[in-house]
Amino acid sequence: MSHVDGLLLACAHLPQNDDSRLAQHLASFAAWDTLLPAAETQGLGPLLYAHMRRAAFDPPPAVRLGLQGMFLRARHWHEVAQTVVGDALQAARQADVPLVVLKGMALASVAYPEPALRPMRDVDVLVSSADEPRLRRALADWGFSPLASGPIPPDHRHGVGLARTVDGAVVQLELHHNLFSGFMAGDSLTLADVAAWLRPFHLGDQEAFTLDHEVMLWHLYRHMIVEPWRLIRVVDLVTYAEKFSGRIDWARLRRRYPLVVPALALLHGITPLSAQLQARAGINPTFTLALTEIPDDWPPLGDAHWAQMGRGQRARALFFPQPASLSLYYGVKSKNELAWQRWLRHPLQVGVWIMRRVVWGQSRS
Repeated sequence: MSHVDGLLLACAHLPQNDDSRLAQHLASFAAWDTLLPAAETQGLGPLLYAHMRRAAFDPPPAVRLGLQGMFLRARHWHEVAQTVVGDALQAARQADVPLVVLKGMALASVAYPEPALRPMRDVDVLVSSADEPRLRRALADWGFSPLASGPIPPDHRHGVGLARTVDGAVVQLELHHNLFSGFMAGDSLTLADVAAWLRPFHLGDQEAFTLDHEVMLWHLYRHMIVEPWRLIRVVDLVTYAEKFSGRIDWARLRRRYPLVVPALALLHGITPLSAQLQARAGINPTFTLALTEIPDDWPPLGDAHWAQMGRGQRARALFFPQPASLSLYYGVKSKNELAWQRWLRHPLQVGVWIMRRVVWGQSRS
């Protein structure tokens, strides 16, 4: 068992008063020299800092300063990003271009008690592909510049990003045309598809729009399972479900996106769900993810880590992924179902992925 992984898994939730599991990990933890890069990779640096402060735990000085630096850097970035994104929203309104704020920026504003607890590298927004040229011209007048980038396929979910630097913080905008893309996603949700499923929120003194509750949960879930494991994505999904458990139409969610609720039940083994959420969502978490290490085999046909694998590693990752990854992808509810998915459905799904990858690769060439 990786002591670093165990500690990070134990803090993959918002800080709370009674956290005996995390306290036990902190009391016996010794791998301080590897903690900071691992926490940053998983997006949990600010959260771990907040956990330690709440628990009045004093780590070695270098670790404390490192985590504090991650927290303060995230806080400064969010303060700048709020202004920059507010300007982007004004530019979009002036150009009469509908714009939807996605994922991290919206989550930090509506679900997290402190935006700095949700570190980010860029801001995702959803725009119609037909409106993108007009929006780019409008944003250029507000000081946004295109990022250097290689060729992007016409059917990719976003185009070349834009950036603006304020007070030493670089805020990058990714202009998405679709919530999903790639050979594993297989879904398509454009702005036209979700236009009836939006909700307003306040971003500083600006009114913005983001996805409605059920679509937001579906987007967070799909993003979590088609990207490499990062625990901050687990925190995103559970935190949002907890925050809005009384406003989510759970029956409609089960009908439209039936994999989300089983995923929440599985994640109960990583970040325990409240009794209130379990009751409202109709969750009975009898089969959960009891992880001691963070899986590193997902996605099985990814680009970055796939190129570093040998043939044997690729075959194992493709056909025999770790149970946690397999369970979340298929919404497994029992050990028997896990065996069925592993030996029957998953091999068939691999064939679909390979065909999608061929098509996706051709579109990028």
